[in-house]
Amino acid sequence: MWRRLERQQIRDLERRWTVMKKVTALLLSLFLVFGMSTTALADEVTIRTTVPERHTVNVQAEGGKIIANNQVCQGSVKIERQRVQSWWIVPDAGMVLSALYYNGEDVTAQVRAGVFTAPALTDDATLEAVFANASSTPRDEQYDVSGTITGPDGKPVPGAAVDIGGQTGTTDENGNFTVKDVPPGTHTVTVTDQDGNVIGIGEITIEDPQGGSMTVTTDSNGNPMIVPGNSTTMISLTLTVGEDGVIAIGDVEDATPAREESEEPEDTKEPAASDDKTKPSDDKTGASGGRQGSSDGKAETSGGKSLQTGDMTDPVLWLALLCISAAVLGIAGIERKRKKSE
Repeated sequence: MWRRLERQQIRDLERRWTVMKKVTALLLSLFLVFGMSTTALADEVTIRTTVPERHTVNVQAEGGKIIANNQVCQGSVKIERQRVQSWWIVPDAGMVLSALYYNGEDVTAQVRAGVFTAPALTDDATLEAVFANASSTPRDEQYDVSGTITGPDGKPVPGAAVDIGGQTGTTDENGNFTVKDVPPGTHTVTVTDQDGNVIGIGEITIEDPQGGSMTVTTDSNGNPMIVPGNSTTMISLTLTVGEDGVIAIGDVEDATPAREESEEPEDTKEPAASDDKTKPSDDKTGASGGRQGSSDGKAETSGGKSLQTGDMTDPVLWLALLCISAAVLGIAGIERKRKKSE
């Protein structure tokens, strides 16, 4: 009986040992699988952290220019990832922006003062500007626009090219410039330094003249809207280039030189009428002088002036003078005949 119990205990121990070996093998297998999976996941995370530093923006523009980072862009342009890029849209002379597309989406309404600001760049993109011809109606009005340009540091910008609606001028050493023959319309203002870099851009509107004095208002973006007077020929202003390249336009004034009133010519002035009347003479010379004065008076009348002498102002006096002269001559004749008869 004791032997049977021993054999039963031995078999129980063997079964337990077998179960323990299986459990141990299963645990080892799970541990190995878990370790390999952890290594694989770690390798996968390392691969996903590799991203490009720059993305490509395909730029297209005909009839104008697209400017970014002070450079005119055309074709493929590399832009830093996550950068919020500002694009300046500048039409050529006689052209206007018709539409702007970013990644195929119409973003024309987002253009402010000629600038479109794109969202943070996370992938390659496209930017296309479509320009159209401006109104071909001839405009008689043209204005000379002059002023001064200062940079972000407040100092004048010498040797810079100023473009207003396709008309250009150059600043002197003090930053002064004049752009001639600028027609009415909404114009992009660009400033390019001596190295060919576009350092500033803005917008200005010159309306058709409406009489009276020149008036200045601003649009929703703070850009000046100028309504010239009928006599306005020159406009002065100041251009201040900001750190972001946007031009602030201020101090807009009518700089048309004042017209000098011409003096009245001497021959058009009315001479003062003489209060003295020419006294009649009793001799023939006086009568002749009176007739000469009458002749002069007629000559002046033919020149368009009223008589200024007093000789012809009293015809009764002249009639009495003639009667007296006739009487004197008659009496003298009678006296001569009487003397002869004696």
